[in-house]
Amino acid sequence: VWTFPTGATNPGNVASFTTSTPGTYAVVATNTVTNCPSPSASGTVTINTLPIASVISNNGPVCSGTTGTFNLSGTPGATVSYTINGSAVNTSTINGAGTGTISLPAVTSDQIIALNSITNATCSQTLSNTSTLTVTPVRTPSFAAWGPYCLNDITPTVTLPSSSIEGINGIWNPAAVSTANVGTTIYTFTPGAGRSEEHTSELQSRQYLVCRL
Repeated sequence: VWTFPTGATNPGNVASFTTSTPGTYAVVATNTVTNCPSPSASGTVTINTLPIASVISNNGPVCSGTTGTFNLSGTPGATVSYTINGSAVNTSTINGAGTGTISLPAVTSDQIIALNSITNATCSQTLSNTSTLTVTPVRTPSFAAWGPYCLNDITPTVTLPSSSIEGINGIWNPAAVSTANVGTTIYTFTPGAGRSEEHTSELQSRQYLVCRL
């Protein structure tokens, strides 16, 4: 005869059984010939919780050549195995706060992480969580040719375009063309927020000698 914890199913008159309910189980066996009971024997069933992990976010889209990161959440202290773009298996440990970060420096194409498994001191299980980090290629903005211009030339009026031929918007530094000095002036175009392209253009201010006969 078995005694069992609350919530467990009575196993009946059997010698062994399986259970998913933790607690203490005790059994008394009765001799079918003498009808004498045995001393009670007991054992404790402990069921450990399976460790878990998932990718909760990434920092994409990122520009090509920058660092991509995947953010994990899971069981503190557990070790996660994963692959990037189907390559060799790597591991990362979930910290005490239940989070983890996987960093990929200088990414140049989309990165797909696949979590394979998670293991802690007592249990392990297979995982199938994936996440895709989008990587935006760097485009170099281009512009139509300018100049050369004469010293102190005010015509034609030079307007620096706010958008490149490729449609990339940005700002110029310096913001306006000056022909006050002879030589080469560098004008730098910086794309708007979230863009990684940069283009440097040179405008030449040239002095022309005027001779009087």
